[in-house]
Amino acid sequence: YEWVKKVLDYGVGEILLTSVDRDGTGEGYDIELISKVAAMAHIPVIVSGGAGNLEHIKEAIGAIADLTGDKPKMIVYSSSTGEGKKELWAAIQERIG
Repeated sequence: YEWVKKVLDYGVGEILLTSVDRDGTGEGYDIELISKVAAMAHIPVIVSGGAGNLEHIKEAIGAIADLTGDKPKMIVYSSSTGEGKKELWAAIQERIG
């Protein structure tokens, strides 16, 4: 996690964290990676790679909120249906209401 320390020292405003191993798999985010980086960073961490359903998103939201005491400011989820968007909104409200 030396690279996280390095970019923080450079003064970046946010970190885009993508788990390349999980990207496109739909198997869920790498919560251990997210947790470690979020714990180190005092800036927003944007996570990507692995979400396959709304439970994965709720798990990532919870991991960040539990570590930082803050609610995520933005969530991006690709869904091709209006129903999927309604489910996402309900999940967000349930977790961070």
